[in-house]
Amino acid sequence: MEKRIKQKIKQLGITALKVYGLIITCFLLLSLFQNCSSNKEATPNEDFIRKYGTDNYDVFKNKSFSVRGFDEGNPIVFIRDYAATQQPCGLVSMTISSQTKELLAVKEVPQKDSCVLSFDKAAYYNLAIAFLKYDINYLSVDSDLNVFIKTLFVETPPDLVQFASPKNIADTKFVQIKDNWYSVKQ
Repeated sequence: MEKRIKQKIKQLGITALKVYGLIITCFLLLSLFQNCSSNKEATPNEDFIRKYGTDNYDVFKNKSFSVRGFDEGNPIVFIRDYAATQQPCGLVSMTISSQTKELLAVKEVPQKDSCVLSFDKAAYYNLAIAFLKYDINYLSVDSDLNVFIKTLFVETPPDLVQFASPKNIADTKFVQIKDNWYSVKQ
């Protein structure tokens, strides 16, 4: 019987080397499919950290930026300055061309009676351009240089935080993603 099997293999032209090669090929293909199916896509927060996690956000100190809508495809950026007070009396709205990055409109939006907004238009414009490069919905940096970010364009609180110091993490509602970057626990 063993002789007959050897003859059949010889007739088919299959050598031991071909059999081993076939087995190895099957094993490699199975490993490849296993790796592909187990790799998960990065979340928006992880993607943001990969791209911009080492950036310095100090220029945004005491300010918040948000994209609050679009005018013919051009983002409308709201800027609040918290340097003078914890609750600013208003904000500055800037519409910036998505194509040329040209400043299309500037509007002061007082939100309290007797509100007087004073701001440097050129400085705010440069900060708005810097904010827009991140392609996020919201960025705020407090007086301690903690960074608060919303990566998605939805009406939710910030979902990504970079703490300037571990002493600033007073809450257990955060999950560390990488280094001093944390996401809000779901």
